[in-house]
Amino acid sequence: MTTRLIIIPILGAFIGWSTNVLAIKLIFWPYEPVKIPLTKWQVHGVISKRRREIAANIGQVVEEQLFSIDDFISYLEAAETKDSLLNSTLEAVLNTIVKKMPHYIPGYIKDILANIFEEKIKKELPAMLDNLSISIGQEIRQKINLSKIIEDRINEFEIRDLERLILQVSSKELNYIKIMGGVVGFFIGLVQAGLAAVIM
Repeated sequence: MTTRLIIIPILGAFIGWSTNVLAIKLIFWPYEPVKIPLTKWQVHGVISKRRREIAANIGQVVEEQLFSIDDFISYLEAAETKDSLLNSTLEAVLNTIVKKMPHYIPGYIKDILANIFEEKIKKELPAMLDNLSISIGQEIRQKINLSKIIEDRINEFEIRDLERLILQVSSKELNYIKIMGGVVGFFIGLVQAGLAAVIM
């Protein structure tokens, strides 16, 4: 009797753990449809079967909820980004101008010319960058479909590589599910053992 009271919770824990392990495996496996003999049914992993639909949904969620093209354009149009771009462009243009000046021009003349160019560029460049960011924003909105890019990238993965990636990212959570399956199974077995002891 005592042996039975010990075995039932342990068996329940094993069943709960192994059931969750199998359920996680069946998210992906089998990779290709497997027909059950003498029936019309097929067994196919959930992600393997619906990967295109899932990829489309992920792409849509990322673009609508996490990071959209408009977010990217807003970043390009932000004052900090413009200042950084202005300084980088100004430095690059001035360096190019100074390097292209003939060697026979004295250094102090080069400095004077560089200062003149710098003032001119500082005056004209912000408006040029504003116009450029507007045209780039319009071009991006017309030609880039972020959700479709994400969808295509996910669909390019081999199903085994996709499985490996998902398991790597969510390994702690999936291990927790396995352990909790064992814990719940143990307590269910404990209750069953208790009820069996009372009945007998």
